[in-house]
Amino acid sequence: MAKDTEPPKWRILVSSGQSDGNTSARPDPQQLKPGAAVGHLVEVSHNMVLDVLWRQMLGTLYMEKVCPEEHAKHQWWVLEALPANYQLYTHRKLNPEKLTAKQLASTGLFFGLRAGNSNLAFQSPQAFLPHLIWLESDKSKACTCHHCSRPPEPAPVNGQLPYPILLKLMQADSNPASGLYRPGEMVWANPNDTYPVISIVASRVLAEGAEATYQLVPLKSPRIINRPPFTLPESRLRPWLSYTPPDPLQPSISQRKYQVKWAEINWQEWNRQDAELHDASIIASIRIACNIGITTCATETGEIIIPCLWLGAEKIWRNEEVRVMTPEIEGQKGMDVLVIKDITRDGNNGLFFQGNVYCKILHLPQPQQFPDPPPTPRMQQDAASIGCRWYLKYPNVQINAMEIKGRWYPSSVLRPIINPAAEPPDNTYYDVSVLLNNNTDIPNHSGGWRVSSNREEHVLGIGHLANNQPAGWINIDDWRRLYVDDAKQWTLATAPVQPIPVQQVQQAPTVPNAVETTKPAKKAATTRKTTTKRVSTKTKQAAQTVEEPPSEPKLQQSPAPAQAAAQAQGSTAPSEQEANRQQAENYDDNHEDDFLRQIEQDGADFEKAVQEGDPWAFYG
Repeated sequence: MAKDTEPPKWRILVSSGQSDGNTSARPDPQQLKPGAAVGHLVEVSHNMVLDVLWRQMLGTLYMEKVCPEEHAKHQWWVLEALPANYQLYTHRKLNPEKLTAKQLASTGLFFGLRAGNSNLAFQSPQAFLPHLIWLESDKSKACTCHHCSRPPEPAPVNGQLPYPILLKLMQADSNPASGLYRPGEMVWANPNDTYPVISIVASRVLAEGAEATYQLVPLKSPRIINRPPFTLPESRLRPWLSYTPPDPLQPSISQRKYQVKWAEINWQEWNRQDAELHDASIIASIRIACNIGITTCATETGEIIIPCLWLGAEKIWRNEEVRVMTPEIEGQKGMDVLVIKDITRDGNNGLFFQGNVYCKILHLPQPQQFPDPPPTPRMQQDAASIGCRWYLKYPNVQINAMEIKGRWYPSSVLRPIINPAAEPPDNTYYDVSVLLNNNTDIPNHSGGWRVSSNREEHVLGIGHLANNQPAGWINIDDWRRLYVDDAKQWTLATAPVQPIPVQQVQQAPTVPNAVETTKPAKKAATTRKTTTKRVSTKTKQAAQTVEEPPSEPKLQQSPAPAQAAAQAQGSTAPSEQEANRQQAENYDDNHEDDFLRQIEQDGADFEKAVQEGDPWAFYG
């Protein structure tokens, strides 16, 4: 065999044994769970191909950087082992393809570093090299790797996330690619092509180019120990406000679903599990829908603001869109949208939303410059997809929270979900919001709102039984295990984990054995058994670093028809604002309406088709 085709002779580089690896710094349990919709990560054992490639690349890069003279004499080096308490992971592919050594190495995720509440992963040997050099040094200088050199994130204060983190979470939730629903929201779910199940969103999985999926925890009766969670795509969910809760089946509470108190229910009256599940979820959902949860934080200037709140079933952020009750004119059916600039409270515990009100139109008489806040990217994307534009209808207004109908959902996304067979003609700007109920409907029938700050209290039903015991209408273990709150969402968002491919298999993974490289990986895996030269990193000095769903109980009764949206009301007068806050205006009831006509006959036809052909049988 010619000399230039002979495999390289690897020299083993023995580390000093220093490590800062943390055995608790591992992937999120959802990333390791077999059978997940988007696959899961698996450990790579010592001497598997990917492990060998990482050790080869790290050993060679280390010697090249720390001891270039020795590297010039011999170029092929392999680490004896990766640092202790670190763990290499890989993700499975449906059809493993041929990769170069560098491409294959970049498919690994190297866990073991923990910073604050985040489990961090290195995504390539090149990314880990600066940290390895620091580990083998005397540590007189700070590590310059990507993770260690990042400025520290603000730490939570009294369990509350600071404003910079909440601002980033707000921006992420407002992204059109983030899906329709947020963890903690209440939705209607259809897991088995039967009747909807009222559930709480525990977590969501977003994958590029694929439909968002959600893990859901269904509501239940306290006598049922467990009603298992399940996972569904976005197309099988609908907003809570898309339907009115049907009447319970049990005669003793059928006529007073809004007034019945959870603690007074005699569950011994039920003799069928499906009826008990049906009625329990209805009453529990009504109780949850009567909660307001307010989150406050201090900005960099010390101003106390409300960045987000829970309004019944939905989570609402500043700088995003809500449906509002505005003076209706001919052709309008409550389709105005408020982009929130500020959320405030007055001395009498009043809650107010300030911002600009927009509506959809077909033609704009002249280019319009929008004041702050302008239509959001989600609004602009929706308008472009259905051939219309947004018009500033009421600038700088203040609206009482009791006049907020709920979150606004893009018609281009929600309309096909509600009824794919009843899509209106092209180029219509009909808004699906007219089919949704109002957040205030249920509290107005149920004795008003309950105000708190903790979403877990709402979901677990704290306050509905004696001694602040959970109400039993949701499985507590499932909820606390699966729910991704803001703090967990931030941890997942900041962990530098590569996106897992959408197409995955559910058998045990294998490391690809075909590697297009002139240095065969198999040969490297056997070098430790030969008499090769062993060099310790203890003799080296640190040099300059480089850049770097279980089955669901079926309900046998079809819910009653949904009620129409509540009649719009006039807005309340604004309360006093801080001296430095611009005074908001009230609505002008005599607003010009000639060219603001929003619904034509095609919109009416669509609404009728939805009611007659709803595949979930919610309409008569």
